Amino acid sequence: MPFIYSVAAHVSDSKLFAEAGAGWAGERMRSLGASSVTANQVVMGGEMAGQVLVAFEVDTADAAMALNAAIYGDDDLVGLLRDAG
Repeated sequence: MPFIYSVAAHVSDSKLFAEAGAGWAGERMRSLGASSVTANQVVMGGEMAGQVLVAFEVDTADAAMALNAAIYGDDDLVGLLRDAG
């Protein structure tokens, strides 16, 4: 059974975030252990409108924890979070 590790975040530069996600960042997440990565922006969601929801599919709960650590250990991904956030 796959597991989903998800994040809800405010992204001030959604264009930068989307372009990176469709290119290098999506590939990087898969190289770090995600079997799939999906990002969606909430359009009509009350106080959640504008939030970006990112879901990473992994094989185990331990893989989700390892992916989280790997994301924050990757200078390029941390830079994307800083620059787009």
